[in-house]
Amino acid sequence: MHFSLSNSNNDNPWDLNERQKVFLSMVCNLYTPIKEGGRVLTGVNYPNLPTYTNIPCYFDSTPEVDIPAGFGRSKEVNIFTLDKLILPIKVPILDTWGVTFTDPQLLLPVEQAQGFCFLVVLGNPISRRSTPDQRRRANFQKVYMKRTPAPPNLIQYYQPL
Repeated sequence: MHFSLSNSNNDNPWDLNERQKVFLSMVCNLYTPIKEGGRVLTGVNYPNLPTYTNIPCYFDSTPEVDIPAGFGRSKEVNIFTLDKLILPIKVPILDTWGVTFTDPQLLLPVEQAQGFCFLVVLGNPISRRSTPDQRRRANFQKVYMKRTPAPPNLIQYYQPL
């Protein structure tokens, strides 16, 4: 099921101010996890099509800091090594949601063959709302994410025709 976020202002459905229009210059697709019996189970599955598409955002990727592990090397998981995504305040996003990017500049060499990267949101968003006196006009939310292998159904969706 695909949803479009819109309201009466079709040119600016997220009510972005001029600064945000410049800052949130990237786009991403969001996938809600498939729930069975009203809750998300372990081994999360995602729909074939994105739930929300072309969402303006800012993606801050951390360097791939590797640490020795039992089976090869893996990225250490802590708040300093997670990737950060900044979105408009009106965009719904929660823990375990999937995020994809297709911009070639954001892809790691192993992701370039499939044409996209897949990340999973870890934790609920941290919001910065505007104040009534307009001293702070933030209106954004931030989530932390970790790159993961893409589900097979998404790999088929992003393959060129």
